Amino acid sequence: RRLDEDPGLYAGWNICVDWCTEKYIGNWNVDDRKTPWSTEVLLNSLLADDSLDLVYGKTLITTKANDSWDTSKAKDIYPCLPHSFENLLKNNSPHCMPIWKRDLHERFGYFNEEYMTASDTDMWLRACKGGAKMQFINEVVGLYYENPTGRSTNPETLKEMVAEVNQVRNLYR
Repeated sequence: RRLDEDPGLYAGWNICVDWCTEKYIGNWNVDDRKTPWSTEVLLNSLLADDSLDLVYGKTLITTKANDSWDTSKAKDIYPCLPHSFENLLKNNSPHCMPIWKRDLHERFGYFNEEYMTASDTDMWLRACKGGAKMQFINEVVGLYYENPTGRSTNPETLKEMVAEVNQVRNLYR
């Protein structure tokens, strides 16, 4: 399917959730790169434990646009923490490549389209607080591009984005 216009990041995610007919959903930002095994590793974790609702792994940080998994020199790991509600309040560890059960949206709602960068933080906190079971998989699943002009990393908007994330965290404390 094709959209006639860009509805915005989280509105786009919500449209995709609505269109999804599968049991599991994963997102993939166009400037990030997944490992060839990422989907298999994460999905196998969900399939092995039906009580799990969301899984996520480690991502390496790259500062090179369009970096390739096969040739990347990235070594730094994005600070994903083992899952707990307290850790989720500190850091959106599911970050940029989680896989989750579609029914999370039936149970806990959709991504809040009013947020610029904190909607996934809000969604995962809401689901966790409501009893969703999440798990950190201790394996690298991709490259996160730390884009100098990205939505959540641009120095010109960083202060505003951090304030938004803190506002969301304060809703759940």
